Amino acid sequence: MSPDVAPDAAAPADLTAAARLWRAYLDASGDPDGPWTVDRFAVTAAYATEIAAWVRTRGKRTTCDLVTSYLAGRGHVPEVGDRWVLVDGDGAPVHVLRTTHVRVGVLDDGDEAFALAEGDGSYDAWRAAHLDYLGELCVGRGEVFDPAATPVVLETFEVLASAPEQEPVPGQETGPGRVG
Repeated sequence: MSPDVAPDAAAPADLTAAARLWRAYLDASGDPDGPWTVDRFAVTAAYATEIAAWVRTRGKRTTCDLVTSYLAGRGHVPEVGDRWVLVDGDGAPVHVLRTTHVRVGVLDDGDEAFALAEGDGSYDAWRAAHLDYLGELCVGRGEVFDPAATPVVLETFEVLASAPEQEPVPGQETGPGRVG
């Protein structure tokens, strides 16, 4: 492992498996092919896997990250209609998602409804978790995080498909469902 990579860093995405999930989604849904990307929530392996599971277990449908993180990861700030394959901390694809709403602002723009849809359980828990997470990202870049000034993306998404290993939680299925 490179000295620049933390020992608990998430594994690289399995792009071959992500492409298989993408193709299975297209075949099952009949949706047209088009641009898509691969991304994950969080940077450590364990946390990326935990947060990816929240899509299934907690109905997670929002996410918030630094604008600079999106530019470094996806190459652009998300746009409504973007489709992407979510991978866990091991790099395995777990869901095909579509962005349904994007707001560029600051952490303080996140409201209770957004926070609850992210899966943290309460607004206070969401804010505390993001103060820690975004603060750590900024410190790692030699920057200071200011919840009232640092640009973030507040993204809402829907689940289009899930990997066969991802059993849906009753009442939380959306989109065409599992593929495989």
